[in-house]
Amino acid sequence: MGLDIVEMIMAVEEEFEFAIPDAEASKLETVGQLFAHVQAHAPMGRAPEAWERLLAVIARDVGVEAASLRAETRFVYDLRMD
Repeated sequence: MGLDIVEMIMAVEEEFEFAIPDAEASKLETVGQLFAHVQAHAPMGRAPEAWERLLAVIARDVGVEAASLRAETRFVYDLRMD
């Protein structure tokens, strides 16, 4: 797992106020997988606005438009994160 992804995961952890263990984070390859993890583990993960909050964090951290992100968007291949 590269530094870009680690920093993005840290931003998600801060936004949702929970920790993602490294072993779990290394398995998260898509925006949808990350969202499922947030839903399952974050205190506010099931809030109606959770998807939009997650997209905003990723967009801000990666430097893309939130509207361009989809559940199937892959961090390494589509967003070119290392």
